[in-house]
Amino acid sequence: MPEEFFSKEVSAMALDYLVNECVALSVRVDELLASDSAPGTLAGDVAGLNLKEDKPGTVDFASNPKFVGLNNLYRLEQYGYEIGYKITDCIIYKKTVQEGVNIQLLEVLEVMKFICRDVWRMFYLKQMDNLRTNHIGTFVLVDNNFRPLINVSSAHGDADTISKIQPYLQLPCGLIRGILASLGISAVVKAEVIENRLPAVSFNVQTSLAK
Repeated sequence: MPEEFFSKEVSAMALDYLVNECVALSVRVDELLASDSAPGTLAGDVAGLNLKEDKPGTVDFASNPKFVGLNNLYRLEQYGYEIGYKITDCIIYKKTVQEGVNIQLLEVLEVMKFICRDVWRMFYLKQMDNLRTNHIGTFVLVDNNFRPLINVSSAHGDADTISKIQPYLQLPCGLIRGILASLGISAVVKAEVIENRLPAVSFNVQTSLAK
């Protein structure tokens, strides 16, 4: 029934854990694909993993060079893209049908506001803190307290944490790009930690449209 469309909820903490675990999952997929032990068979694939050194829920994988490999970064961005592309209609339905809010997404700026306000609140329980644009297709979305990074840290200090943080930013980059693509807007999305201040993150969105 329509009123039950968004009635299933999960713990915000559990969602944060699952999203961050996608990074470790992607590294393990890389290892499976690179396995020399009878690739293509279940036994061979499992044999190709050192399960004692790569446990779900740990950060051992961060020492793996593939952690920041291009294949891994691309795969994580694609995870986010697929989610974003498929969830747009659901969010619009929720806002218009269930909440009675008239969503107007005729201009790129309105789409960016939609991402900052509605998409971010649904995924990260808060709105973006700032939105800037040069009015010729470039937008900067700022989250001064990006939820997935709140509890991410290295025993070697902030500098080491920031040096390893990029994979955790790929999924939200893909999420933004997927939302835009579902609305007919091509874009390149990049993210970075603001002035080395975790968990403050900015997302630079370069669209193909000037409006």
